[in-house]
Amino acid sequence: MTRPIALLLLALAVFAPGAFAQMVTPSLDPSEPLVLPAAGSWRYLKGENEQDDNRTATVAAGTLQGSWAESDDSSKREISANRGLLVAQAENVNIEAQSTGSEKIKYTNIDALGVSSTYETVGSTSQFSFAYLLKQLSLGGSYRSSSTQRSSYDDQKETGLGLSATYQLGRVFFAGFGVEQVSQPESYRPAVDWNVTSYGFALMAGKPDETLLRLEYANQRSLRAAAEGTYYNNVHQESVLTQLTAEIKMTNLLLSARTETTSRLEWSEYNLSSGELKTSRVGLGWVPSNGWIISGYQTSYTETAGTTERQGNLTEVAVGYNF
Repeated sequence: MTRPIALLLLALAVFAPGAFAQMVTPSLDPSEPLVLPAAGSWRYLKGENEQDDNRTATVAAGTLQGSWAESDDSSKREISANRGLLVAQAENVNIEAQSTGSEKIKYTNIDALGVSSTYETVGSTSQFSFAYLLKQLSLGGSYRSSSTQRSSYDDQKETGLGLSATYQLGRVFFAGFGVEQVSQPESYRPAVDWNVTSYGFALMAGKPDETLLRLEYANQRSLRAAAEGTYYNNVHQESVLTQLTAEIKMTNLLLSARTETTSRLEWSEYNLSSGELKTSRVGLGWVPSNGWIISGYQTSYTETAGTTERQGNLTEVAVGYNF
């Protein structure tokens, strides 16, 4: 179970859909990526004076570093990655491209005799999404591709095709739903497909050029799937993620907090036990409506799997520019 758990943590921390990203509404930090592409229509809200917020594009880049370890220090992981984001909006269309490169996990395991062994996985992810606004209804689509090199013979590729919709209820409430079909083509493991469904509710109230509050609840379920091969099986364990987010922007200063719980469901047929991963994330940013933006985030993890407990931390820094 050690490798699947480690890979799950990397996915949650770095490039899987759903983690540390926005579902129903976009973050008040323009450098943050989206999960549901339909949320992109609400990125550039106007203030009381529309001339104070005439953004039509954002470019941003960031880096993250983190580590986690078992409670007895018998297994350690070091995580690093770089990411980029490009957003462009014209009339009722919002287009976004995001990528994560140099995704690395360095594994260090120590056996009962105190002998350590080390190996590394390297990956990359890219995603293109669009949203089209029809008055209070936003429709969106996305395409995502990733590759993870686990060894000289194990290069696991993955693609995701997503559709979503978000709806503005009155002036401050939002609701959204989305589905993504994820596919892993045949490698040395057999091909396997599964679906990810997401929904959520949000509140955004205030004026972007003064004080703006954002609250969001989101839920995401990744369904289980399995394909049996001659030598290896390809199994995706079912999981459920719940997310609570709170952000407040006071003129240019942004404060944010987020909690997530990911529960993995037992699948005895493939000897997959249940487990839980809890994360908490706090952030601080300087995000004027126009010009340079900078933000930083600190995330802590606690994971339990049977009697084993793992803890870790992740630090993120992003810099961008609003046009």
